[in-house]
Amino acid sequence: MSYKLDFMTLLCASLVAVLVAPFVIGGLRRVPGGPGFFDGFVVISIGGLVLLHILPHALLEGGALAAGGVFLGVLLPLLTEELWDRGAGRRGRNLTLLAGLLGLALHALFDGVALTAGGHEHAHAHEQLLALAVVLHRLPVGIAIWWVVTPIFGRRVGAAALFVIVGATVAGYFGAGAIRPTLEGAGWAALQAFVAGALLHVAVGHHEHREPGGSKGRLASVVGGAVASVGLWALSTAHPVHQVAGALDAAASLLTLGMQCAAPVLLGLFVVGVVRILLPRGPVGGRTPWGQALCGAALGPLLCPCSCAVRPVHRSLAAEGPAASALLVSAPEVGVATVLLSLRLLGVELGLLHVLFAGLIGVGVGTCVGARQRAARLPTAAPRPVEARVRDGLRHAFGEIADHTLPWILFGLGIAALAEPLLDPAHLRSITPGAQIALAVALGTPLHVCAAGAMPLCVVLVHKGLVPGAASAFLVAGPASMAGIGRRARLVTRSAMAGGALVSGYLVNLVLPSAPGSMVPLHQLAAASQGHAWLVWPCLCALGLLMLRSLLRQGVPGFLGQVLSLHGRDHAAHRHQDARRSE
Repeated sequence: MSYKLDFMTLLCASLVAVLVAPFVIGGLRRVPGGPGFFDGFVVISIGGLVLLHILPHALLEGGALAAGGVFLGVLLPLLTEELWDRGAGRRGRNLTLLAGLLGLALHALFDGVALTAGGHEHAHAHEQLLALAVVLHRLPVGIAIWWVVTPIFGRRVGAAALFVIVGATVAGYFGAGAIRPTLEGAGWAALQAFVAGALLHVAVGHHEHREPGGSKGRLASVVGGAVASVGLWALSTAHPVHQVAGALDAAASLLTLGMQCAAPVLLGLFVVGVVRILLPRGPVGGRTPWGQALCGAALGPLLCPCSCAVRPVHRSLAAEGPAASALLVSAPEVGVATVLLSLRLLGVELGLLHVLFAGLIGVGVGTCVGARQRAARLPTAAPRPVEARVRDGLRHAFGEIADHTLPWILFGLGIAALAEPLLDPAHLRSITPGAQIALAVALGTPLHVCAAGAMPLCVVLVHKGLVPGAASAFLVAGPASMAGIGRRARLVTRSAMAGGALVSGYLVNLVLPSAPGSMVPLHQLAAASQGHAWLVWPCLCALGLLMLRSLLRQGVPGFLGQVLSLHGRDHAAHRHQDARRSE
């Protein structure tokens, strides 16, 4: 009977850990930097729980069906957020939070089942560790619920949400015998993946209403994120995810891809700084709208390393001019970092084809859209000293642009590193090439991904069986920015980019029906880099230091909020930057 008493004790401890969260927050928020600490702790703990624990198991069990569930789970909250931004207000916000709370409740149900896994006499050591890990991560779950829900809906709704989690855990514990057989089905895995996607959006996205809290608050958020990372490491050690046979593990994949991306990203930032120094302030050349649009489309790739940094450059040129509008569409497609990463990671053949089609489509559509905008008549700025221009260029490239770009690079590397050990090649190869290209355009168009950040993921997917045309179509359809142009122009531009991506995807696949010969297999990239260790490792260390500096400048919510600004809701990130400038 002692073993049952022990696990009943674990059940009680897991429930207490959830219910004690409001008191922990109430006590620590009085400490200087306490709110910032909880912001970082909640974002990393819940985001990591989804990416490292819930989602991998769902994808392993459900395959392509679970991948579709993830997409819907991310997309539907984005649509409700659009309703929120356009005035539907509470309805869109309620739907988004409801999806996230549903995900936590479903996860609590599975946690209750997991608590019984080690409750029999012949329990293995890893089953006992899993039960203990369940208890340890319940406090972060309770903190996340109380921290996110109560500022919007009040303490009563927050308390009700906590008791829903408690009830789901108890139901899972006592109903484990009936629930456990259903957990192996693909349908349950898809449902888990759906709520995981919604939960990931809610956990990160609903911190944008919080103020930065100054430099102390941002530093405290980094500390909170570090504490959450230690807890996630302990949970992953207790409950490791099984990987596909023959694949690299997540850590090796992250290191390998990071080594390949470091030098191109740093070079892209350096080029942005040099162009900023050499480019005179004032109107971008051209007397006619078409001339300004062509200049904006030509300069865009040199001013922006990738799509995630196009908005600050757009604001610095002109609010509504043809040059700025053309830059918004063309620059993300063929930025310096994007081109270098395409050639390095996708291979020379596929990289050149992708750059060719992306450049033609982006410049063509961008010029047509920009030429329809009203010509900007900006006064020519007075010349500045060389020292001031150099200082401004370096600060712009390795400060503001890096703050926009590096979160996407880290996010893309992380997702690619997780996909490598989890994705079975048979899942992608079961989809016809034509369907893969159409799905790539359908996914890339609404998500508006950063091209440089998505490049590592596309490399992994191509190695797993994605046809080259689908990878190129995804990278063409997603990056173009729509901010700063009218609603009708936005619709026309998005449709034109999607159509161009679809056509270019089929053309690329006609030329390269399979991965090109120059594309180095992922497991050989690390070995190939050792011959250039004198360059690779310093670049990787420099990129890591830049990411750390950006993280300290923005804090955890601001750093990760850059990824959410892709849909135009970048007011939180701008608020963080304005606060830094005012200090």
